[in-house]
Amino acid sequence: MKTIIATFALLATTLTVSACDEPDDEGTVQEQQLDQADLRIEDALTIAADDEEDAVVVEAVFEAGAESGWYEVTVVVGDEAIVYEIDARTAARVQLARRLASAEHRRRAQLHRRLRHRLADAIGEHRRDHANLRVVFARLLDAEVELETLDRGVRERLRLALAESSSGSSS
Repeated sequence: MKTIIATFALLATTLTVSACDEPDDEGTVQEQQLDQADLRIEDALTIAADDEEDAVVVEAVFEAGAESGWYEVTVVVGDEAIVYEIDARTAARVQLARRLASAEHRRRAQLHRRLRHRLADAIGEHRRDHANLRVVFARLLDAEVELETLDRGVRERLRLALAESSSGSSS
């Protein structure tokens, strides 16, 4: 019986790991729409934070639509979280929600506002070494930025250390 359980656990682990390396249909659609998009994720972050001087973008995700995709961007201004949808082709911005920001988002926004970190800058710096980078998810952590990239249907999560300080606004 112990051999059967151990074999099942090993098989389940192997299937989970290999599934992460296989292209998925959603990823393929996202890649096609990202290739057709006029905006990169860092452009969408800048558009989302455009109206507010103290805005800090804390998270963004690319969503595939029926014909084209959009970026859903969460911005913290004071104690509020504002969620915008930015059309990846037209750059049209629509406010989806405005609510009290979670304690974690408020804490991170305050930290990065003080350090003058911008999520868009961190992605742009990483893109210098990876020109064809397709970023489908990005968020600020404490001393890092977490990114999810997509290449030929395969997703990869990575974390980038933030520099001590950077110039510019807080988007």
